Amino acid sequence: MASNQTSSPHAPILVEIGRFSLPTYGFLVATGVLLGLLLCVRNAQRLGINPDDTWNLGIVVVLAGIVGAKVC
Repeated sequence: MASNQTSSPHAPILVEIGRFSLPTYGFLVATGVLLGLLLCVRNAQRLGINPDDTWNLGIVVVLAGIVGAKVC
């Protein structure tokens, strides 16, 4: 049985524009990472830590997590 359906009910597409599609899971993960970084920066400012250092560390940690996930 051939089907032209590109998405499954287990991975709904949030936005689809032409050939670009944004899965809901990817959007939620990216939103969670961004909100986590924002909370860390806000707490760092409250504790007197330079917010730029916090952003830099957060970006390095996210990139290291992506590389680590691909290696394992």
